[in-house]
Amino acid sequence: MTRKRGQFDWMGWVKAVFAPVGALVAALVAFYFTTTATLNEHSRQFIEVKEQFNKFNNTLVKNYEDYAKNQKEEAAVRERQRERFETLFKDFGMNTAAMKVQVDGIVKSLDEVKANQQRARDDSRKR
Repeated sequence: MTRKRGQFDWMGWVKAVFAPVGALVAALVAFYFTTTATLNEHSRQFIEVKEQFNKFNNTLVKNYEDYAKNQKEEAAVRERQRERFETLFKDFGMNTAAMKVQVDGIVKSLDEVKANQQRARDDSRKR
């Protein structure tokens, strides 16, 4: 087929221009959809990680609240035990002081009894 001077080869021009452009457009469309699918998958994974982090954070907050509550309860128990020990120690100190007074009185009485016995022995030896 020979071309006449005024006639333009539209089919050749279409094949020469639109074939590479069409291939490029097809490649871009394929790239867009695969990239969109990949980005959607990554977005879904980030959402899952966020949900897991929120669950972990809620558990951490709950555990801290339980820990703080237990610490307050244990502190109250320790304070009551300290007060009981302090009361017992004061009572023990007062009872010990009273017992010392009683023991000192008994020792003094025994010393007097010994002294009286000694005087009695000495008097009986003299006679």
